[in-house]
Amino acid sequence: RDLNIAFANELAMICEIYGIDVYEIIKTANSQPYCNILNPGLVGGHCIPMDPYYILSEVERRGYTANLIKEARRINEAMANHVAGMVEGEKVAILGLSFKPDIKAFEHSHTLKLIDALRAKSHEHEIVVHDPFLGDEEFDFRVEKDLYKAVEGADCVILATAHSVYKKINLKEIRKRMKGDLVVDVRGFFDAEAVEAKGLRYKGI
Repeated sequence: RDLNIAFANELAMICEIYGIDVYEIIKTANSQPYCNILNPGLVGGHCIPMDPYYILSEVERRGYTANLIKEARRINEAMANHVAGMVEGEKVAILGLSFKPDIKAFEHSHTLKLIDALRAKSHEHEIVVHDPFLGDEEFDFRVEKDLYKAVEGADCVILATAHSVYKKINLKEIRKRMKGDLVVDVRGFFDAEAVEAKGLRYKGI
């Protein structure tokens, strides 16, 4: 899975150069037998980011370098910085803290890596995170249980986790509440034309 996602992420980088939709490329490729390219994006959780390192560590002690596995890890780890580079403005609202859609799973979240990348890029970023599964957890960043309060005054909104509740977002209200107009879609979750029709700018992996 890590290798597959890394391949999808590299395809996405290539598609960005040409200004084409990587999801169309993947859908077309996957229409062929024996092809199952996963979607690009940030990799979270415990198993996928960590298990390759067990293999790398073990085989290197035996004198072998698993270059393909190592490069896949490098590509996937670099995606947080890539997404951070898309962000504009100071106040950033991130939608989704869980590493999987529609469950509460904050530990080892890709969103935490993204927050680290944003902070490394600029100490001026004001970050607020919304997730429908937030309870009384405490983090070193602001959390907001109300989605529309989370985006209030934001220069940029990042869709980080594809929770189904986000399909019901009122994009017109989002535009009204934001200070800026940029939506960064990490998951290919929104329809770009629908976002832009509401007066927002759309960026995606």
